[in-house]
Amino acid sequence: MFSSISWSAYLTFIAVSALFYYAFVLYTYYRHDLVMKLKGKQALAHAVQFTADEPMQSIVPGAIDHGDFQPKSEKVIAQSFSDEAQAYLEEAGQNEIAKDILLQCLSVIAGKYPSLVLSAYKESIEELIIKQAAMNCAVFLSEKEVRSIWNRT
Repeated sequence: MFSSISWSAYLTFIAVSALFYYAFVLYTYYRHDLVMKLKGKQALAHAVQFTADEPMQSIVPGAIDHGDFQPKSEKVIAQSFSDEAQAYLEEAGQNEIAKDILLQCLSVIAGKYPSLVLSAYKESIEELIIKQAAMNCAVFLSEKEVRSIWNRT
């Protein structure tokens, strides 16, 4: 049966099969880019265009007005911390993390948000941590333990 297939027929079949396979892959994953290229337009996903009112030569590194850069609001920072803490507590619940390690890791997360130590949202964040730890990890944290995460290093 296999003696009737020559090497040239086999290699031709492999080459044609590979050609169809790669054509399919290119069409499936890159069809939008290919259409843009065929139309003569540059694909927007890969093109970065900077626009400025002044030419780049006139910008002096020390002359940037930092007044335009506003710090994140306290609410946004509190939301970021609570999202990260909830994600950690969900993961810790699946991996059955011990209570002391849980508090230590929460302290590391809290260390990334030093402005929350004096925040108006601190109490609600602490309540959220207590509830999430009880719900996800079956660990009951006291208010004193949760307050200690802000003081650890």
